Amino acid sequence: QIDEFYPINPAQHNSFYNYVMKYYVQGFGLDPSRGLFINCNEIPLAEGKSFTEVFPGCKVDLSLRYREAKTSLEKLQKDSIYLIDEWCTKYEEKIRELGGIGFFLGGIGPDGHIAFNVRGSDHHSTTRLTEVNFETQAVAAGDLGGMEVARNRLVITIGLETITLNPEAVAIIFAAGEAKAPMVKDALEQKPSNLYPASVLTRLRNARFYLTQGAASLFHDQVHHYYTSTPWTPEKTERAVVDLCSRINKFGERLVLEDLKSDNWCSLIPELNHDTVPSVMEFIKEKIKKGTAPLRNQVFYHTGPHHDDIMLGLLPYIHRMLRDETNTAHFAVMTSGFNAVTNAFLKKILDDVLYFLDRGLIQMTDYPDFFERGYKLH
Repeated sequence: QIDEFYPINPAQHNSFYNYVMKYYVQGFGLDPSRGLFINCNEIPLAEGKSFTEVFPGCKVDLSLRYREAKTSLEKLQKDSIYLIDEWCTKYEEKIRELGGIGFFLGGIGPDGHIAFNVRGSDHHSTTRLTEVNFETQAVAAGDLGGMEVARNRLVITIGLETITLNPEAVAIIFAAGEAKAPMVKDALEQKPSNLYPASVLTRLRNARFYLTQGAASLFHDQVHHYYTSTPWTPEKTERAVVDLCSRINKFGERLVLEDLKSDNWCSLIPELNHDTVPSVMEFIKEKIKKGTAPLRNQVFYHTGPHHDDIMLGLLPYIHRMLRDETNTAHFAVMTSGFNAVTNAFLKKILDDVLYFLDRGLIQMTDYPDFFERGYKLH
């Protein structure tokens, strides 16, 4: 097992231990006695206590590695962190005693991480208990029950050197979708760097990336194919100019003709001249106007899996559309509870609703036809 949240109950279906045991060990009929696993319940802590006793709320303060404990609980936590560190060292030693990893299979994270070696990880890193960055926390939030949980959860991960220790190792990385394209491009087209954790795989001659077309869309060869394999279109002009703005950090109105001529892709624009950029800007403005144009006599059905998806993503647009009385909107927040929001959050919302209902403070319940007629009476 290459990584795990810490602490987490191994029986929880979102723990990687549970996933590995169910889909790999049981799924392939493997012998668990021949595997190395990260079971949080089996990692020894001070005074033989469980992680729920040592780390209330599953919060681990790694600053205790370097500072004095201020309370008896902090002393217990400090001693436990050292024991976890010792466990990680022994885990690393077991891997090395076996000659390193022979076959590595994984994905690539939102910051380019492999295992939980996030951006900035040393290419010589080993198995350790560590924090992760915001991007990784945001992705993990869906598994852990919300950002308020994910931001306090640490991880145990094998290191980048752990992965590449065996020079004959076969490493396979899967990546799908355009969202992964920047990370994949950096891993394979940039020089190896701590900024691009997956770039460490250039050490392995048997490392391979298996990508969808979207994940490979930013490779230089792929971009070149996009611009040169088919006739030029206005969409190509727009993409070339917008990408140039991003690449050289200039607003469109500040681009000069020499900027376009010196760019690999903008230089391909037919009849390139001083009017090229203004025409692109006007084209984009027209698309924005079309997207914000008022609509009439429409029925909107808004759905979202999280309690704040509609508010964060659509609320201004919804307000704009509902200014016209001929439009109707319906809303549905379809959450499974755990994966979308924490049980505690959902319970608090329901308790608040019950509190207001019991005190007659939600006037809309006085009208069975509130959405048709009742709201007009106030």
